[in-house]
Amino acid sequence: AVRGPGAALGCSHPPSPGLPLSAVCAEPVLGALRRGLTRSDPGILEAYSLRIDGQTRNFEVTAAAPNDPGNRATIRAVLIRDVTERRRLESELRFRNRLFDHFFQRAPIGLLLSRLDDNSLIEANPALCSLLGGAEQAGEGVALASLVEPLDHPTLLKMRRELLTEERSGPHEVTLRRGTHGPTVRVHAILIHDDTGQPLSWALIEDVSEQRRVEQMQSAFLGMVSHELRTPLASVIGALDLIDHPAVRELPTKSNQLLAIARESVEKLRTQVEDLLDLNRLLDPRAPLNLRLQPVGPILGAAMERVRHRANQRQIKIEIADQVGDAEAEINGERLIRALVQLLHNAIRHSP
Repeated sequence: AVRGPGAALGCSHPPSPGLPLSAVCAEPVLGALRRGLTRSDPGILEAYSLRIDGQTRNFEVTAAAPNDPGNRATIRAVLIRDVTERRRLESELRFRNRLFDHFFQRAPIGLLLSRLDDNSLIEANPALCSLLGGAEQAGEGVALASLVEPLDHPTLLKMRRELLTEERSGPHEVTLRRGTHGPTVRVHAILIHDDTGQPLSWALIEDVSEQRRVEQMQSAFLGMVSHELRTPLASVIGALDLIDHPAVRELPTKSNQLLAIARESVEKLRTQVEDLLDLNRLLDPRAPLNLRLQPVGPILGAAMERVRHRANQRQIKIEIADQVGDAEAEINGERLIRALVQLLHNAIRHSP
């Protein structure tokens, strides 16, 4: 006999006490109950499904069998749970786990899970193992410091601080230890926690060795072209200075105009070559700025002198509005002069 609501039993109304199971339970329910009632272990579950209001609902049965005090009959306590929502969540979780496992195993870039308390590795995907030279280099418990060059150990400490304070870190570049020439990689990391609250890190590791090699080749090419152009330019400028000197000879008006055009074009080309060299230096993160404390006045005067000839041709007057006096600044003088010359050239070009 049963007591309880009827929906889980497959009947439309709550059953009356004392009715036999076969009279009130749908066949799937009856089979599950019979199997449950014949088991002696209450921890073993039976399951069945029913169509209720056009939807499939899932149920689990747990049965226990304590004897009544009079020992006249055996009383069965049966617990029926609606586990439809739990099954749905479990199915979704399994699907997401399969997706993540597929991504983890086949991702073309390195993925790394590590502990933050001791900076040790938990798991690395095949792409990262390949970057390290083999799976044996990326076993669980391996110290992250052993995976990178010693010069990059401060970067690992910096990333750990950023993760603990900002919950993310990167991008940072480090060199992996693999033989004599390990790959350079770019690292992004985020902070997560395990089910006990311990801080962990997921890191995304991308091989940028080829990109850096191409950049170095490009930088070397730009540097070579720029230096090769500077030598003939210096000769041409020197020759123009000699021709333009009053002590050499007086030139006709037309020749003076052509000479002025040639000088202006050469100066423009020299400025562009210097800009190209500056760009090449700026692209190199190791290039020093070479800053030093020096007077500002001579820097402004040198920039004005370089554009004075062109300003005179356009009948434009350039002067320093405010006296800088003995003002000093920590600057790279030559680079600042070239920047000011570029600004003044643009101002002259666009002045009415």
